[in-house]
Amino acid sequence: MKSIKRIKIKNKRIVLRMDLDVPIKDGKVVDDTRLKESLKTLNYLKEAKQIIIIGHLGRPKGYDKKLKLDPVAKKLSYLIKHKIKKLDDFVNINIPDDKFIMLENLRFSPEEMKNSAKFSKQLASFGDIYINDAFSVCHRKAASIVGITKLLPSYPGFKLEQEYKVITSLLKKTKKPFTMILGGSKLDKIKILKPLLKKTDCVLIGGAMMFTFLKAQGFEIGKSKLDKENINIAKSILSKKIILPIDVTLNNKKDVNIEKIPKNCKGLDIGKESAEIFSEIIKNSKTIIWNGPMGFFEKIPFNKGSNAIAKAISESNAKSIIGGGDTVFSAKRYLKNFTHYSTAGGAFLELISGKKLPGIKALE
Repeated sequence: MKSIKRIKIKNKRIVLRMDLDVPIKDGKVVDDTRLKESLKTLNYLKEAKQIIIIGHLGRPKGYDKKLKLDPVAKKLSYLIKHKIKKLDDFVNINIPDDKFIMLENLRFSPEEMKNSAKFSKQLASFGDIYINDAFSVCHRKAASIVGITKLLPSYPGFKLEQEYKVITSLLKKTKKPFTMILGGSKLDKIKILKPLLKKTDCVLIGGAMMFTFLKAQGFEIGKSKLDKENINIAKSILSKKIILPIDVTLNNKKDVNIEKIPKNCKGLDIGKESAEIFSEIIKNSKTIIWNGPMGFFEKIPFNKGSNAIAKAISESNAKSIIGGGDTVFSAKRYLKNFTHYSTAGGAFLELISGKKLPGIKALE
């Protein structure tokens, strides 16, 4: 993979694609992990004439005042100790002379996700060199990820380069026992990971996803979240490798056996016994991949399952990769003990499944 260390950036205008999709509450960034990941790239680029930062926030369907990037620009200004001039648009604009510029949320325009040639050209017109440091969106064929690379000399930022090298390297040298841990709510990730399921020794299932598997086995799941569309997928991959919880924590904060979930209750986490069983399997693993929290970790006490898994991984001797913004956030206090963590969700899953990411291919 090419490196930005090989290019001359002095007196150049840089269009920098960053991962700006951070959680916002009451107009403030509540978790700046993704922004901090690109600080090395940003600091390196300070020798350039100008850095024009582009990216998106959320999944807007057109303009949405709540998803403007102003809070992100403010937080990033603080992190780099330099004022970032935030603009209110991304097309038909005059770029001021400020050192750091941030354009408005690109997904306010439908042309971004359509990979419009016209939109790509407009973005490319702002710079001399394009750098992508947003690994998390490299599975998207968007104008700011793929289209722009056809118009400007293009390179990966330090974070993107590191993500790609570390993940692909670990997957080439997986030691057994190889354990995969899956949580969250959507079963569509199973479709992506089917090729990897053949290589793993066991798959620990938690999160809302577990209830779709339990339903597929005929268990009563009460008012727990169910992915109805993918019950058949759950049935088709049930095997000895798939290890489900034996107990769950309900919305009334009580643990019950999976055979005794009341019709009027909702499961919000794996139970204590399940956490202990999962932790023992993790302890004896040599390679671990984790994607998706074990429960509704944002609220106590439904963070206990995720905490137990994170602690077990951090104390193991295994090579470990965790991926996904929620997963990383739920395991924040243990991150320094993992081999690698990625705030990318979809891109992380597609890469470990063996798929070639459009955003990576565009940089080659």
